[in-house]
Amino acid sequence: MAMITESKIYCGPCESQHSTNVAERWCPNCDEGLCSKCMEYHKVSKSSRMHKTITIENFTTLPDFVRNIDHVCSNHENALDLYCSVHEKVCCMDCISAEHSECPGITSLTKVVQGVKESAFYHSVVKNIEDLTEFATKLQTNRKNNVAKLQ
Repeated sequence: MAMITESKIYCGPCESQHSTNVAERWCPNCDEGLCSKCMEYHKVSKSSRMHKTITIENFTTLPDFVRNIDHVCSNHENALDLYCSVHEKVCCMDCISAEHSECPGITSLTKVVQGVKESAFYHSVVKNIEDLTEFATKLQTNRKNNVAKLQ
């Protein structure tokens, strides 16, 4: 992971070349920051051109638990892009070959995520969050009004 000091995140590829350039984008697939020069290579490289990056500003506002989600297999250094429903575990291609070759129902993580986003449960949770947010806003307004009346 690229070094984070105070509010600066440095470009991972540049750091590997003993240079310190501030990152402008974050690639969750590569788990590192990218400066504008490295981002240009990243967009055209066969191994990374399909990666979706986000701005460093958006990355730094994510909660720690989201930023710390592994995208790369700790055993094989490959992308975690498959899901084993038998073991309920995300895997890389090498994990599937070594440990899950007999498991039925190995699915692309993209399909699993899409299925979750289309599920009734997901929509129910989103609706509940919206309702709770609306309730909290009304509660806050009521509280301010009550405090104003008491003054």
